[in-house]
Amino acid sequence: MTSGPAPEAPPPPHAGDLALLREADRIAAGGDARAALEMFRKASGGPLAAYALLRIGQLLQAQGAHGAAIDALRRAATLRPGDAPILFALGNSARDLGRLDEAEAHFRAALAAAPASVEPAVNLASLLRRLGRAGEARAILAAPLARNQGVAALHEAAGLVALDARDHVAAETGFRAALRLAPGRAETEANLAEALAGAGRNDEAVRLLDSAIPRLAAPAVARLNRAHALMALGRWAEAWIDYEARFDRQAMSGAARHPARIPLPAWRGGAAPAGPLLAWGEQGLGDEIVGASLLPALAARVPDLVLEASPRLVALLARSFPGLRVVARDDVALPAGCAAHVPLGSLMGILGWTPARLPMPPVLVADRARAEAAAARHRRPGRRLVGLAWASGAGGGLGALKTLPRDDLARLVRGSDAVFLDLQYGDTERMRAELAAETGTEILRDRAIDVRSDIDGLAALCAACDAIVTTSNVTAHVAGALGVETHVLVPSGHGQLWYWTPSPGAAAFYARATLHRQDGADWRGAVESVRAALALTLPTR
Repeated sequence: MTSGPAPEAPPPPHAGDLALLREADRIAAGGDARAALEMFRKASGGPLAAYALLRIGQLLQAQGAHGAAIDALRRAATLRPGDAPILFALGNSARDLGRLDEAEAHFRAALAAAPASVEPAVNLASLLRRLGRAGEARAILAAPLARNQGVAALHEAAGLVALDARDHVAAETGFRAALRLAPGRAETEANLAEALAGAGRNDEAVRLLDSAIPRLAAPAVARLNRAHALMALGRWAEAWIDYEARFDRQAMSGAARHPARIPLPAWRGGAAPAGPLLAWGEQGLGDEIVGASLLPALAARVPDLVLEASPRLVALLARSFPGLRVVARDDVALPAGCAAHVPLGSLMGILGWTPARLPMPPVLVADRARAEAAAARHRRPGRRLVGLAWASGAGGGLGALKTLPRDDLARLVRGSDAVFLDLQYGDTERMRAELAAETGTEILRDRAIDVRSDIDGLAALCAACDAIVTTSNVTAHVAGALGVETHVLVPSGHGQLWYWTPSPGAAAFYARATLHRQDGADWRGAVESVRAALALTLPTR
């Protein structure tokens, strides 16, 4: 007697959900996120709910629905505590919502759960860079790089960390290693170009960006970097074309003024419009002052002008340009009656500005009475009065690049016979006390003027001084545009900003401003250059 065929084993209890999830993954890979979400939701109450919720969270992340994504991911984390992919996805959503401390904790937990995983290390390093903690970012990448030399993303992350540290050789090494592993990746080529430009190899940077930019999904930053490299090469007409990409950056999407949201025709340099032309300030206060330096040339072309500026600049600009109507920027309403508009930064290209148009005369005028009162408060017989600012509050890590470290500041003031006047915005009491104790040099503070909110008062203080020493911040522009002798400590790499053009010594926009450039990440040479210049400068009063 022969036995019949063995009965088939029953399918596992989760087989249906597994098939559903596989089909949902296939549909998601094909680009139909809506249909995939519906299928993942059907499985989100079954035995494979943690995976279904993870995928729901990831798809919602991709759609920008980060709050809903976090809700789904937290449910997944409850079902599978310590799961690295879920923790990683939670970190991404928290980061995109601006919850950076929470994102860091999730990325660290994901890396602890899966030490060999690349993605948490890369994203954690990127977050730490964003927080200005490049040293920690480098340490996070060290072990994954040692284990995974064949992963392009790790080499690129290491290159970005080196770029932050202005180590352009190490940055180039990282980006070239990434390109060997992932040839032709446009984003990596653009990063390499930035490293090359930082090392002064602008010709190579431009050639690389010419190739990369057409292949980038979001080319605005690369175009702006190309503009800066072209400026360094003296190719100004080309540079101004790419400089317009500044408005396409994500960082500008929420700006108070944006050309795409101004319901007026753009003036591009032709005939004067039929009514007043609105010239409006953009970006930071320093950029507005740079743009204002071209207002005399603009007024010669278009006499009917309205200047819209930061409220903090209105008093100073109204005095300096008495023939213009100067109004404070309103984030909602435009000045009434204007027929066309032009951003101040666009005047450079429209008017064909190049450094060959030097020297520019002073364009700002301080309040004489306030300047004289400030001089009376702070001047000492037979000694120079030197205004001093040493830090920048610019975001995105740029401020740190433009800030003079405490030890270098001490080196700057130690042993000088000058009277130093603190022009630095913010609370500087502790810094001044420490410097006085360490160097024996007192830095005076004017209690009558808040140099952050009262830019007209800052101008009066600058005008009261024999000379100004400052890093690249608003004080450099106020003092330079007043025509005061100004010594600007300029950082290297992308921290130097385009208006400190790489010509020797003199500043492009300010005839009495001298540039003292950082060497790599080292300020000592620039500080000694300032000290030497001040030693040769006699009091003007």
